[in-house]
Amino acid sequence: MSYRVRLLLMSIAFLWQMLFTEDAFGQRSRETAHPWLATAPGEYVRLIQAGEVSVEEDDERLRKENKQAITFFTLTIDYRYTMKYQTLESGTDQQVVRVNVRYKKPTSQIVHRIIVGSDFKPALPWTNSLLMHEMDHVAISTDPRIENWIENFFTVERNWEFAWQQSTKPTDGQIQKKIVEKSQELTIDVERWIQFLYDQLDSESIHGTQDIANRSKFFSQLYSPETVAKCKIASFRALTPEQIRSGGKMPNRKLEAHFRIKIE
Repeated sequence: MSYRVRLLLMSIAFLWQMLFTEDAFGQRSRETAHPWLATAPGEYVRLIQAGEVSVEEDDERLRKENKQAITFFTLTIDYRYTMKYQTLESGTDQQVVRVNVRYKKPTSQIVHRIIVGSDFKPALPWTNSLLMHEMDHVAISTDPRIENWIENFFTVERNWEFAWQQSTKPTDGQIQKKIVEKSQELTIDVERWIQFLYDQLDSESIHGTQDIANRSKFFSQLYSPETVAKCKIASFRALTPEQIRSGGKMPNRKLEAHFRIKIE
């Protein structure tokens, strides 16, 4: 059986945004495009378009976070899957099944909001170190490897055991609900991975206050087995080095153009 899921994962992405931005539904309407976006040079236009970037002013939010600027992202993953299952236990008070799930090629979309202060008015914004740092965040979450990583991560064959406290065998609908819950966990793991890389960038650059010591090495190794080993995401740490290398495989020329670096 083949199933397609998107709406519930969109709700998870929306929930993630709600948790980190504290925006209540309906409170914030989409504002007109920030004038800086119209003056962006070509190397940033590509990132702005790929990441659907908006720029907003929110002094209160920055005060709460004690930051000069923040970049938020919202991730949506759309995918199909097939499932097979067998009953492991069937009794009067419990039902247990083992489910084999194979995901088909997923697609993803990521949207960004860059928050700056109302008094941040650089004469040349696209040479300003603070804005360039926030665009480095956008570059990380629009990295050409991310789509390949999501595809490889989701298409790993999954075998899960699900249990219900009931006397009747679970319906297909009950099993699908469990699969969707697991799929949402996988989506959140990808979001946590992007946030981990954001934190790595902040640590390396002291939140954008200094240049990265070796930009080429830093960005080219984001998807190395060594970097993945540093994260605390169980589903990622369970990947083999071969799976990690396959998920992060990308021609150097694409990385060089994306991150404005030269890989030696």
